[in-house]
Amino acid sequence: MTAVCGTYYLQTQSFSLSCFFASCSVGFLATAVLVINNYRDIVHDASVKRMTLAVLLGPQKTRLLYTCLILLPFMACAGIILSDLRLYPVTIVLLVLPKCLFLIKTLPRQQDEALNAILFSTVKLELSFSSLLTVSVVAASLLNF
Repeated sequence: MTAVCGTYYLQTQSFSLSCFFASCSVGFLATAVLVINNYRDIVHDASVKRMTLAVLLGPQKTRLLYTCLILLPFMACAGIILSDLRLYPVTIVLLVLPKCLFLIKTLPRQQDEALNAILFSTVKLELSFSSLLTVSVVAASLLNF
């Protein structure tokens, strides 16, 4: 977030709420990848006394954190649109919402090696979301040029 907003400021000498929300949305998903990775290793990490956030929170609260982190990007996209209505094409990111809901529903039933699929799906989700966000912002720029 700091890198994105800082770079934006250096290039424009101004601050943009839409830039802030866009950086948060991608950052939330990047953090979700880290959280699910820690969740996958929670039993081993606890057994060797490695105090990761997942170990400290426990499985249930870690799942809640993961859920929040993959849903918050959609709230951030609402912030993008509310900060600049010309960026309405950002709504296209809703195409990946069903994948988020599937991951949330599936996570509690997965254990051990099956969590690798959730991890890889979260990475794919981040890539899909980020790609759609990028394309939508470029489209909005071209439509409003």
